[in-house]
Amino acid sequence: MSNNKAYQEAEQAIQQAIIDEEKELDLCGLDLTEIPKSLTELTQLSELDLSGNCLKSLPESLGALTQLTELNLCFNELGILPDSLANLTHLNRLILSSNHLTSVPESIGKLNRLKELYLGGNQISALPEWIGNFSELKCLEINGNQITELPTTIGQLSQLKCLSLNENHLTSLPVEIGQLGNLVALSVTENLLNSLPDSIGLLSHLEDFRVSVNHLTMLPESIGDLARLIALDIDRNQFRTLPESLGQLSQLQSLSLFENQLTSLPDSLGQLTRLKALAASVNELTSLPDSIGELQQLEEMQVSNNQLSALPDSIEKLSRLYYIRIEQNQFSAFPEILCRLSQLTHIYLSDNQLTSLPETLGQLTQLFLLDVSNNQITELPQSFEKLVGLTVLNLDNNQLSALPDSLGCFEELSELTVSNNQLTSLPDSLKKLKQLEELNTKGNPLKSP
Repeated sequence: MSNNKAYQEAEQAIQQAIIDEEKELDLCGLDLTEIPKSLTELTQLSELDLSGNCLKSLPESLGALTQLTELNLCFNELGILPDSLANLTHLNRLILSSNHLTSVPESIGKLNRLKELYLGGNQISALPEWIGNFSELKCLEINGNQITELPTTIGQLSQLKCLSLNENHLTSLPVEIGQLGNLVALSVTENLLNSLPDSIGLLSHLEDFRVSVNHLTMLPESIGDLARLIALDIDRNQFRTLPESLGQLSQLQSLSLFENQLTSLPDSLGQLTRLKALAASVNELTSLPDSIGELQQLEEMQVSNNQLSALPDSIEKLSRLYYIRIEQNQFSAFPEILCRLSQLTHIYLSDNQLTSLPETLGQLTQLFLLDVSNNQITELPQSFEKLVGLTVLNLDNNQLSALPDSLGCFEELSELTVSNNQLTSLPDSLKKLKQLEELNTKGNPLKSP
């Protein structure tokens, strides 16, 4: 859209809003480079959306829209804001994400009714001390900037519920972070954190805590004081151990430990009786604690790419577990304990050292996906014929010389991959598989019929 056409379209929308006495005006995505002067006639406006334009500056006259409660300026090219923005004292939601701001404009500091402030995707290197003056602020999002430290006044944001600091250059969090007693969600992923303050345990209302992709080597014992925590994500750090106090997180439902250097999990893990999802792939685990069997609510477990050679017997108590990933470990035999979990729908066991599958595998009649590729399996058990609910079966890179005719009864099968085996023929019954969308037989010495 040409600038002239965009301006005309905006002018028409403004004139119509004047006639209709509209309180909301949407001028987003018009590629505007300037704002029509007539906009200031809309003194009754409460919501204005100027996002997705090409604005490099705003007129001082914008300050005349004193009834605004929401102003969206994201995805523009703003490097500065007019001083008159301070007149918008009724603003409670201000979105400035994805602009060219290098600092937080002083004019914002006068907007003491702000409840939501979005500054992500700019080039801000520091937050001003006066950020702590926003006594009503509930959400502060400053992802994707260049902030190296937080002011101690951050602790004065007593009403703050959501704080998002992802993709900055923070090396630490101030002790005062613990004063945010109403904080529900804290996200500090993709920074340079090498420690967390003990005061983190004072966040008594915290439910979601994410600090993945940092340089953390330990969690403070006080982490166990987060009595309301539901989700904890510490992926891609440098943890070797976890504190036993982790077991005190009685409300925890999701625990993500992916890509650390953990050699073991604490025995107190079994106290997380509400845990539904455990992700501990890409670590150095050689075993799982017996207490894992106490996780009666566990539905998903991912422990691939470790050094596991066995699963604890207690795992048979996980009556809700339906999804398990244990590929890229050191299993020399299929862990038969899994065959007692009749509710399993997904099993990933590729890249181990399996030479066979047990007859008890046939007990898993709810199985939807089975991946045992990249092993050394030479044949499938007779009971395999009972797995008629399978839709995805991956047998790539094994030593199979034949497939059973019973595969033709797997009416739901949509993906069958058997590449790089020793197959010389395929069963005729495969022709019955009307749902089959993918069949990969490459790398087999198949003989033409």
